Amino acid sequence: WLDNGAVEYLGRSDDQLKIRGQRIELGEIDRVMQALPDVEQAVTHACVINQAAATGGDARQLVGYLVSQSGLPLDTTALQAQLRETLPPHMVPVVLLQLPQLPLSANGKLDRKALPLPELKAQAPGRAPKAGSETIIAAAFSSLLGCDVQDADADFFALGGHSLLAMKLAAQLSRQFARQVTPGQ
Repeated sequence: WLDNGAVEYLGRSDDQLKIRGQRIELGEIDRVMQALPDVEQAVTHACVINQAAATGGDARQLVGYLVSQSGLPLDTTALQAQLRETLPPHMVPVVLLQLPQLPLSANGKLDRKALPLPELKAQAPGRAPKAGSETIIAAAFSSLLGCDVQDADADFFALGGHSLLAMKLAAQLSRQFARQVTPGQ
C-alpha cells in the first residue's frame, strides 16, 4: 500500500510465467538442465529472440544458458534432445547457449539483462527448399519473420514465430496456393 491508499502491483516474485497461455516454471527447467551431463550451471530465460517477428501476440521464447563443468564444448543438439524426452514441449528451450560463466550483478546475483540473445542464423545449414511449394513457404517464413530462411526444415517457432504469426502464415499461404491451409499443416 502506498501513502495515498493506492496499491502498487509489482508483479510475480517467483520464476513462474505464462507464454502463449502455457504456465512455465523456469526453476523446473533449470533443475532438469543442471542434471544434464557435464552441465555445472544452467538458467532459463524468456526473451524475444526475433524483434522483427514481435508484432502482436507473445513473442517471448525460452532460451537455455549452460556452463560446462569440464570447460569443453557441450553438444547442445544432443542436450536439447534429452530435454525433449523429459520436459513438456512448451517448456523445452528453443535454443541452448553455452557460456563460459553466467553474468552476475554487483551483488552476486544472476544478471538476466546481461544474458546474450542467440543469433537467428541456423547453426548448421539445412536442406535448401525445392523449387515450387517449398520455395513459396520459405519466402513466406522470411517475410513474416524478418529473417532469411533458406532451410526447408526450419522450425517456424524457433525462428521467432508465434500463434498470431502462424495464423498470418496460414492465410498468406492459403491465398498463394488457392486452397485452405491451416496453422497446423
